[in-house]
Amino acid sequence: MERKTELLSFLEGLKRLGMSLSLLLCSILTFAQTFEVDGIRFKIVDESGYGAYEAVVVKGGKYTGHVEIPEQVTYEGNSYWVRRIGEEAFENCSGLTTVTLPPYLFYIEQRAFSGCTGLTSIVIPERVMEIGNYAFYGSGIKSLTIGRKVKSIGSGSFSNCKNLTSVSLPGILTTVSSRLFLDCTSLTSVSFGGVKTIEQEAFRGCTSLESITIPKNVLKIGGRAFSDCTSLKTLILQPDLWYGLEFEGGNNTFNGSPIETIIYDRTVGSKSGISPFEDMTTLKNVVIRSSIVEGLFRGCTNLSSVNIDGKGGAIGRYAFYNCKGLQTLELPKELINIEEYAFAGCTGLTSLSVGDDIHGMRYLTIFSHAFDHCTGLKTLYINSISGIQQYAFLGCTSLEDIHTYNETPPSIYATSFDEKTVQNATLHVPEPSLTTESQYKEAFYWKDFFHIVIDLPSSINVIDNKTENSGCIYNLQGRKVTTPQKNGLYIKNGKKFIFR
Repeated sequence: MERKTELLSFLEGLKRLGMSLSLLLCSILTFAQTFEVDGIRFKIVDESGYGAYEAVVVKGGKYTGHVEIPEQVTYEGNSYWVRRIGEEAFENCSGLTTVTLPPYLFYIEQRAFSGCTGLTSIVIPERVMEIGNYAFYGSGIKSLTIGRKVKSIGSGSFSNCKNLTSVSLPGILTTVSSRLFLDCTSLTSVSFGGVKTIEQEAFRGCTSLESITIPKNVLKIGGRAFSDCTSLKTLILQPDLWYGLEFEGGNNTFNGSPIETIIYDRTVGSKSGISPFEDMTTLKNVVIRSSIVEGLFRGCTNLSSVNIDGKGGAIGRYAFYNCKGLQTLELPKELINIEEYAFAGCTGLTSLSVGDDIHGMRYLTIFSHAFDHCTGLKTLYINSISGIQQYAFLGCTSLEDIHTYNETPPSIYATSFDEKTVQNATLHVPEPSLTTESQYKEAFYWKDFFHIVIDLPSSINVIDNKTENSGCIYNLQGRKVTTPQKNGLYIKNGKKFIFR
């Protein structure tokens, strides 16, 4: 009897289970079906898996003119919130001109509006959190408003939107995804909000961008992020004292973009070890307010003006190597080091002033080969510095005048200057040296200069006996003098001199 009761109970359970499975299957089939409300196609889904059913706009409709997507739809007696625009829902609806999205929309899935060439404007509601890959690819939008809660925009979402002119990204968005604005040829302005990373090819081919400002919150920029921006001439890197800016693609970041001016106020690095500005032949002007890393502007052959007005720091190895067009160079007074080959091969540089007095301190060091073969350099002004290492001015064969303002000679090597410089250039030493029997005439390697003169405050110089026969000497009446008298006042090369 007991077994019979158990069997009946088991059979009843199977019957109930069968009914439940049937109802569940019916429910699944019902929700898998699409339906239409006011010409818009929907499907009921449970994206969460917890019975939170919602309506999704799905593809299948033919849309033209204006489309307004409702906040809620009713299906089989039940109401559902419209939370999502599904994949390819409006893809290639070229007749669609405007669309109003519901305020409680959360997601716009991939390719939802791609190819909508007649769609000229879109307002992304405040509650939208994600926009899928290529969601608006190739659409005709000119005006774009992105809700402030959008925290993810997929790759290529606005790529090939050739009418889009300006973009303001929300503060919550941390990443400009790859190819996001690829080939947006009318884009002229970008506001980055709180973005920290700009991925590869994000703005490639934005041919109307003339200037770009990278805010301090941006920490990484991917390969070719701004390549082929054929109107891009000005780049501004906003300051950040704590975090540098890493270029992951090296010098292909701006490939094909004719940048002429860079205003640079933060440390720059590259995973590849290649500077993002290396070999940038269009570059003409640079304003720098921070330390300069190794090879930063190496090979920028048309760079003509460099203004470095940062505090302290150093100019790294090869920083301006082979910048042949460099003519104007303004160095900071508080500079600590000019490292190896920093300006080597800058053949267009004709005049240079280095070092300064800071509370009586002398701390600038010019490292080996720093100005190697600057063959156009004619005049050098040396303020208070620590020293000049060997070969620092090797090959600077055009040097005519070296003006030093160090009362105590800075340390140099026998090879700090080219042999031709030692023989032919005039070394101008400061007036206080008169009271110390001209320390430069006794200091190692300075004393090897053939022509040493002492600059007096009255613009009257002192000629030592090594320079007696180098040029014609006249008295104050304009008569040529063959044997000048000691302590006499004469004119040489248009300047007044005392001969000693």
